[in-house]
Amino acid sequence: MGKTSWALICGVIVNVIALLVISPLSAALLTSDKVVVPQTIVFKRLTPKPGAQILVNATRETYFRTMSALTRKISTSTWLSDTLLTLPFWPASEDAQLGLDLTSSHGSW
Repeated sequence: MGKTSWALICGVIVNVIALLVISPLSAALLTSDKVVVPQTIVFKRLTPKPGAQILVNATRETYFRTMSALTRKISTSTWLSDTLLTLPFWPASEDAQLGLDLTSSHGSW
Protein backbone atom coordinates (compact mmCIF):
# COMPACT_ATOMS: atom_id res chain seq x y z
CA MET A 1 0.00 0.00 0.00
CA GLY A 2 2.95 2.23 0.32
CA LYS A 3 3.93 4.85 2.79
CA THR A 4 1.26 6.15 5.28
CA SER A 5 0.74 9.88 5.25
CA TRP A 6 0.43 11.11 8.84
CA ALA A 7 -0.96 14.44 7.66
CA LEU A 8 -3.85 12.64 5.97
CA ILE A 9 -4.58 10.51 9.06
CA CYS A 10 -4.50 13.60 11.34
CA GLY A 11 -6.79 15.44 8.92
CA VAL A 12 -9.30 12.58 8.98
CA ILE A 13 -9.21 12.45 12.81
CA VAL A 14 -9.77 16.21 13.08
CA ASN A 15 -12.60 15.99 10.55
CA VAL A 16 -14.34 13.17 12.48
CA ILE A 17 -13.97 15.00 15.81
CA ALA A 18 -15.31 18.21 14.28
CA LEU A 19 -18.24 16.29 12.81
CA LEU A 20 -19.09 14.69 16.15
CA VAL A 21 -18.62 17.82 18.28
CA ILE A 22 -19.46 20.90 16.21
CA SER A 23 -22.63 19.64 14.48
CA PRO A 24 -24.60 18.85 17.68
CA LEU A 25 -23.44 22.09 19.29
CA SER A 26 -24.43 24.22 16.33
CA ALA A 27 -27.85 22.57 16.19
CA ALA A 28 -28.35 23.27 19.89
CA LEU A 29 -27.30 26.91 19.56
CA LEU A 30 -29.41 27.68 16.50
CA THR A 31 -33.03 27.60 17.66
CA SER A 32 -36.01 29.46 16.33
CA ASP A 33 -38.30 31.57 18.48
CA LYS A 34 -41.84 32.67 17.88
CA VAL A 35 -42.17 36.36 17.26
CA VAL A 36 -45.49 37.79 18.35
CA VAL A 37 -46.54 41.04 16.71
CA PRO A 38 -49.44 42.41 18.75
CA GLN A 39 -52.19 44.28 16.92
CA THR A 40 -55.43 45.78 18.08
CA ILE A 41 -58.30 44.12 16.23
CA VAL A 42 -61.99 44.93 16.65
CA PHE A 43 -64.17 41.87 17.29
CA LYS A 44 -67.87 41.20 16.73
CA ARG A 45 -69.79 38.74 18.86
CA LEU A 46 -73.19 37.20 19.17
CA THR A 47 -75.15 38.39 22.18
CA PRO A 48 -78.55 37.10 23.24
CA LYS A 49 -81.32 39.57 23.99
CA PRO A 50 -81.73 40.35 27.69
CA GLY A 51 -84.02 37.80 29.33
CA ALA A 52 -84.16 35.61 26.24
CA GLN A 53 -83.52 31.88 26.42
CA ILE A 54 -81.16 30.14 24.03
CA LEU A 55 -83.33 27.60 22.24
CA VAL A 56 -81.85 24.41 20.90
CA ASN A 57 -83.19 23.44 17.50
CA ALA A 58 -82.24 19.79 16.93
CA THR A 59 -81.79 19.04 13.25
CA ARG A 60 -80.35 16.03 11.39
CA GLU A 61 -76.91 17.65 11.59
CA THR A 62 -77.28 17.99 15.39
CA TYR A 63 -78.00 14.28 15.78
CA PHE A 64 -75.18 13.37 13.39
CA ARG A 65 -72.63 15.46 15.31
CA THR A 66 -73.86 14.10 18.64
CA MET A 67 -73.47 10.50 17.45
CA SER A 68 -70.02 11.32 16.05
CA ALA A 69 -69.01 12.86 19.35
CA LEU A 70 -70.16 9.83 21.31
CA THR A 71 -68.54 7.24 19.07
CA ARG A 72 -65.31 9.06 18.17
CA LYS A 73 -64.89 11.20 21.31
CA ILE A 74 -64.63 14.47 19.43
CA SER A 75 -66.18 17.82 20.17
CA THR A 76 -69.39 18.70 18.40
CA SER A 77 -68.66 22.41 18.39
CA THR A 78 -65.78 24.79 18.86
CA TRP A 79 -67.94 26.95 21.09
CA LEU A 80 -69.41 24.25 23.35
CA SER A 81 -67.80 21.93 25.87
CA ASP A 82 -69.11 19.81 28.75
CA THR A 83 -68.97 22.70 31.22
CA LEU A 84 -68.84 25.87 29.13
CA LEU A 85 -70.81 27.69 26.46
CA THR A 86 -68.92 30.43 24.63
CA LEU A 87 -70.91 32.78 22.47
CA PRO A 88 -69.15 33.05 19.10
CA PHE A 89 -66.89 35.99 18.34
CA TRP A 90 -64.76 36.86 15.30
CA PRO A 91 -62.75 39.75 13.82
CA ALA A 92 -65.07 42.51 12.59
CA SER A 93 -63.40 42.55 9.16
CA GLU A 94 -64.40 38.91 8.49
CA ASP A 95 -67.65 36.97 8.17
CA ALA A 96 -68.98 35.00 11.13
CA GLN A 97 -67.54 31.49 11.49
CA LEU A 98 -70.00 29.31 13.33
CA GLY A 99 -68.81 25.88 12.18
CA LEU A 100 -66.15 23.48 13.43
CA ASP A 101 -63.19 24.97 11.56
CA LEU A 102 -61.98 28.40 12.53
CA THR A 103 -59.69 30.02 9.98
CA SER A 104 -58.68 33.64 10.04
CA SER A 105 -56.45 35.90 8.01
CA HIS A 106 -55.40 37.45 11.33
CA GLY A 107 -53.64 34.28 12.56
CA SER A 108 -54.22 33.00 16.09
CA TRP A 109 -56.45 35.04 18.38
